[in-house]
Amino acid sequence: MMTPWIAPDQTLLLLVVILLTVCLGIVSELKNWFRGALAGVMVTMLLMILLVTVGVVPSAAKGGVPVYGFVFDYVLPLALPMLLFNANLRQILRGTGRLLLVYLLGTVTVVIGGVVAYFVVSLGPEAYKIAGVFIATFVGGSVNFMASAETLEFLNSTLFAPTIAVDGFVGNLFMLVLFALPGFRWLQRRFPAYKDSQSAGKGGNTPMLVGNSSGELLEQVGVVLLLSSAVVAAGAGLNQFLQNALGLTFNVTLLLATLLTVALANLFPKWLQRYQQTAFALGIFLMYIFLAVIGAATQVRDIMTEGPGILLFCLLTLGIHLGLLLLLGRWAKFSVVEIAVASVANVGGPAVVPPMALTGKAQSLITPGILVGILGYVIGTLIGISVGFALP
Repeated sequence: MMTPWIAPDQTLLLLVVILLTVCLGIVSELKNWFRGALAGVMVTMLLMILLVTVGVVPSAAKGGVPVYGFVFDYVLPLALPMLLFNANLRQILRGTGRLLLVYLLGTVTVVIGGVVAYFVVSLGPEAYKIAGVFIATFVGGSVNFMASAETLEFLNSTLFAPTIAVDGFVGNLFMLVLFALPGFRWLQRRFPAYKDSQSAGKGGNTPMLVGNSSGELLEQVGVVLLLSSAVVAAGAGLNQFLQNALGLTFNVTLLLATLLTVALANLFPKWLQRYQQTAFALGIFLMYIFLAVIGAATQVRDIMTEGPGILLFCLLTLGIHLGLLLLLGRWAKFSVVEIAVASVANVGGPAVVPPMALTGKAQSLITPGILVGILGYVIGTLIGISVGFALP
């Protein structure tokens, strides 16, 4: 295995590289370097994939890198509440109905893809376990991978390591495809246009930090960080209480933090509106950092040597999912953006929904997308292991 130029414990240097890819991604979108063909988050992820592949930075797939762990443990949980300061329940209820339907269609097409791949790709006697794990993962995100693998008694299999490597590799590349979908004009012309019910700011652009003075800006940043930290801390405390009281074996901190933020946004809408743009800009910046680490988890070299059959299985599952979802979505008159957001909620989970929605200029889909993505946490493992055990 190649030793990276930057060691895993060189935290500050690695943080500089991450922030460099983030800034290049943001600037590339603001300056329209790629004429809309590559969204800023795609640029950031692709740069990190390249840096991992050539051995500049360590991979995030193996663990043991402190800065990557910090991003997963703290940066991501803080970012999600910041993106929900404007979560108006009336708009959510109007928007979630449509998005929920697309999401459920995506779930069905994932199951169809997994079953077809099971019968087409020969992977031996443990093929049903691989099908169940991939279906669970692509219904609700990678959070369901370990739970389904443990239930299907797949953790000690010799196929487990290449399967988890393929999951990270193909899942990340598939999300890059989804980020690119709203930019395909020939595809947009064949689907209804999406009209966003929320304005992301003057001119419809991503809002920047606001404030008439440095003091006001400092106060806004401070309050946003305080509120987001408090909400996540409360969610973590409630999660611990529920695990002890009800014997829950899964973590619902992000779900509880989401619900608490939505409650605050609807109980105190006028007060939170003052901080909305600052929170949104900070949240998006933190999401760029998270997606940079997701890109660092993609290992091209390992996949080509360890699991070509599993790679084909995974590609076939996701190919059928997206192909059928586009066909059904066009028939049901859904927009490309709605299809992409629902699919990324399926495959990537709620954390990847906000940048996907922004890439498609659909800020109003952020909260509904997060909610249906969280639904995937709940149903993904159940669907995956059910299908796995049902296969012959």
